[in-house]
Amino acid sequence: IYQSWLESGGDTLNFPQLKYAMSRTTVLRHWGDALNALSMKESAEEIYEIGVSENLWTKIMCRPEKQLETIEAGGSYFYEIEEVLPDFVVQRIKESLEGIRTEFMKNVKEGKGVETWKVESSGLHSTHTWFQLPFYVDGDSKPGACGRYPLVCEVYDGERFPAAKKGQIKLSAMAGGTVVRKHAGPTMERLRMHCS
Repeated sequence: IYQSWLESGGDTLNFPQLKYAMSRTTVLRHWGDALNALSMKESAEEIYEIGVSENLWTKIMCRPEKQLETIEAGGSYFYEIEEVLPDFVVQRIKESLEGIRTEFMKNVKEGKGVETWKVESSGLHSTHTWFQLPFYVDGDSKPGACGRYPLVCEVYDGERFPAAKKGQIKLSAMAGGTVVRKHAGPTMERLRMHCS
């Protein structure tokens, strides 16, 4: 049915059920991720390769919902913060890190704000030892988190800081021994910053 629908140019009159179907990239990504979760790495890679062969994404390790133009940077997936953000943003983040860390440790020590942390629930780990605290989701602030950790929100709320309309600004905390399953997100429009 799917192939017939593609050949029809996306005709929803004769194929109404496909109007509600997930995108091809989502189906392939979830299928491969499910195989990975079952420890079927070779089968998962075969599914990811289908996405590459259909020009849905360029590499099996980067499987976005929508392929954007990228800049080749010598094959590295890891960059220093100064390489990807404007200077004023880098300065603002660096100036705030120690205060954010102090605020975080104080709340942890006092057992406050625990109710705002959630166990990662996307199936990316299985030990319930990865916790996330979202501050902004798709541009909307989470008052509980911002009330408990105001310094994080102050860094983001500044007038000159670029607004994130898609994605999240959050803290993650993992206990020692947490195993994260191999995965890729639905967009290339992300920047993940690891502070250790």
